[in-house]
Amino acid sequence: MRALLVAALSLASGCSGNDASSSPEPSPPDASPVDAAPTYDVVSDRSVDAIADTARPDVHVEAGTYLFNLDAAPFPNTGHPDVAVHVPSGFDPLDRPGVIVFFHGFSNCVANVVGAVNTPCTSGGPARPALHLAEQLEAARVNALLVALQLRYDMRSGDVGQLAQPGQLRLLLSELLFGPLAPVLGYGLTVEQLDRVVVATHSGGYRAAAAVLQSGGVASLFEVDLYDSLYGEMATYDAWVLANLARFGPNRADGVRFTDVYTAGGGTAVYSRAMASRVAGWIGDAGLPWRDAALAVDDTTATLTDAQVAAPLLFKLTAVAHDDIPRVTFERFARAAGFSPAGAR
Repeated sequence: MRALLVAALSLASGCSGNDASSSPEPSPPDASPVDAAPTYDVVSDRSVDAIADTARPDVHVEAGTYLFNLDAAPFPNTGHPDVAVHVPSGFDPLDRPGVIVFFHGFSNCVANVVGAVNTPCTSGGPARPALHLAEQLEAARVNALLVALQLRYDMRSGDVGQLAQPGQLRLLLSELLFGPLAPVLGYGLTVEQLDRVVVATHSGGYRAAAAVLQSGGVASLFEVDLYDSLYGEMATYDAWVLANLARFGPNRADGVRFTDVYTAGGGTAVYSRAMASRVAGWIGDAGLPWRDAALAVDDTTATLTDAQVAAPLLFKLTAVAHDDIPRVTFERFARAAGFSPAGAR
């Protein structure tokens, strides 16, 4: 494993597809410009060799946001951070730990995406929209790590890089959890110890999310959240829902979730409406009795309700602006994802 840069942020602070449709995919928007740069405090990189993998060690977790470089990253060796990880206050690596893997849209970078201040990714370039993910994870109070993966750095590109390789997400998480993140957690986690993994994507990150659904190699992947991000890859998203169809039934111990919040004019509505119709048909054809209890379809811009957030299958039109969707829904979906509460021990 290469030497890595570890930095802590203050807590305050799309492309080729396999679509079912033959129509061309619309392009996700570039990140809109907007305000100035975060500051970083250096954290010493301690050796993981001294961390014992025991049944219940006395762990000490250092909450905060960290930047790392990884060999298994989508695009390693670029000179930019490959991943931003937020460790929330009260996180316990031994109490059903979870992970939210987040894929950003076009023209952005992970250090900016997880933060609360719009900052340039490239020196002298325009400020990119911060999505307030770290602070929302703190507010959700769930025992889950946020792992934002860098795609093409500050570029309008849907390239997925190494994520196209089978098992790559599992390899990346293994390197991260038992490598550079272990000193922060006071414990070296394995992928098998994760209680659940959520894959979330905003805008042009939909191809990367589809890639890990196809062949990421993570068995504990329980949820997919699309924040105005269903621009294509319909065959992959359809296949994941169909493969897990019976598991969308309410109150299942192994239950899974799929959420899609979309806008009317950005290019995601036509795909979202068509997929919602297909899902309803699949449930009916399979004779599953829980359709009305599990499937929420709302093609109006009415406010997203708590009942809709809790639905295992959600397709929701919103009047919220494209970049604001994750800013106002990430916390709610994180809280509804079935993670253990933070600080429960």
